[in-house]
Amino acid sequence: MTPSPAPSSGPRRRPHPLGRRRLALLWDAHSAVGLLLAPVLLIIFTTGVFLPWHEALRTWTEPAARRGAAAPGLDHVLDAVPREAYPWVEVHLPESAGGLGLVEYHHKDEEPVELWVDGSSGRSVAPRSGLVDQIYGLHFFHQLPGGSWIAGLLGLLAASAVLSGLGVHLRDLWRHLGRLRARPLRARRADGHTLLGTALALPLLVLALPGALLCLAEPVAAAHVWKTFGGELQAAYRQLGYDWPLPVGTPVLPWEAPDIAATIAAAQAELPGLMPHWIGIRTVGAPDAAVLVYGLQPGIIELGAQVDLAVADHALLRVVEARTDLPAAAISRWSIAAHFANWGPGALGGAVVRWLYVALALGCVGLGGLGVALWSVRPPPGRLGTVLPRLAAWSTAGLAAAIAAGLATSQLAPLVGLDHPSLDVAVLYGTWLATGLLLWRGGPRRVLPGLLAATAGALGLAALLSALVVETAAWPLRHSRPVLLGVDLGLGLGALLALGLAWALRRREVA
Repeated sequence: MTPSPAPSSGPRRRPHPLGRRRLALLWDAHSAVGLLLAPVLLIIFTTGVFLPWHEALRTWTEPAARRGAAAPGLDHVLDAVPREAYPWVEVHLPESAGGLGLVEYHHKDEEPVELWVDGSSGRSVAPRSGLVDQIYGLHFFHQLPGGSWIAGLLGLLAASAVLSGLGVHLRDLWRHLGRLRARPLRARRADGHTLLGTALALPLLVLALPGALLCLAEPVAAAHVWKTFGGELQAAYRQLGYDWPLPVGTPVLPWEAPDIAATIAAAQAELPGLMPHWIGIRTVGAPDAAVLVYGLQPGIIELGAQVDLAVADHALLRVVEARTDLPAAAISRWSIAAHFANWGPGALGGAVVRWLYVALALGCVGLGGLGVALWSVRPPPGRLGTVLPRLAAWSTAGLAAAIAAGLATSQLAPLVGLDHPSLDVAVLYGTWLATGLLLWRGGPRRVLPGLLAATAGALGLAALLSALVVETAAWPLRHSRPVLLGVDLGLGLGALLALGLAWALRRREVA
């Protein structure tokens, strides 16, 4: 019996539904966005690992906030604000801060002043760490002029990369699902990238598009201000849910501190169950000064809501919530809930959702890293093949090592008496610069295992040192704040993950 001849080329593949030309255009668009923007997108993804718990992390870096308030109550939370005509006073009420309020006040053109204030006693202390604010700022590029707009455009481009990637694989998407070839190297990386991209496509779109909308709210409002709203900028912002009353009265000196507890009670009478996160007072001391109470409404989806009251008698000025929203404001409100993980049934459900967001951010880091690694197997001639992998490694492993070093410094500094408020921020950027130099000289293949091992060591050190920072640290679960213990455990898990990746890369290097 004569065997049938072997096919000269591999198995025939059915034509792509979009045709050769459109497929080529999609492939080029996907590659251009994914590769050329990979370094900046990976900064967003890497910082996104820490953002779901940024409020707890900020409390964790502050010894005063870790101790919590001496007793319940907010009667004295404004005692530390000088009795002058400040145009704007804010009180942030982080749930993890144990009754402390982070008070910020502005006086004319001077720099804002921030203080952690014990609401029960009025005792205040200046914040000692700006690290978490810097990590948060890096996610939205706040350190750059127009950084939020840049982040918004990147969100749109990230969404386009997801859609173009799905378009490229329209023909064989189901065949790729679950496939992970061991050899050759390029096939393994291609399968990993496709598998992660498919699994993360929907959640990545849910994060990228709302994030882009929030970052681009200002130019979107400005684009309609003349044609639609006749130049009324406030009316344009009102369509997006950003608005507050503007007092016109003359401030009276000295002013008396508003009753914050009564203000919160009056706001909750209008919106039962409102969980206050932020209170703002416009033109403190003016007869018609307004106090704005912003918080989350309970439910599986915790949507933001705001109640505006008169400071003098708590008369209702305005309620802004989902039921009163115009369409654009509703989209904005739901985008905030989706992007910042403000959903989940109950406290435990919300915590689970936040950990899912951490896992999603880690998956996005892997997706971008695998894309660059796949391209690096056969890079084009020229400097791009050398520069791009180094930049991608700097935006991921280098930035992770810098953040870990900053977190460890935030715990070590109070123990050794180095209480300068900018020390951990200096360590963050100094370490990030140093990792860039290491990667440039040694290359990702040689440097990455060591960087990941150093990240693991710094995260583990931060978790261990945090038990020594204050007497009532998170370890004994005092003050009913297990979220701070969760930060320690999360850092420990991060250390194990970084160590495992370092071991896997070192093993591959040896093999």
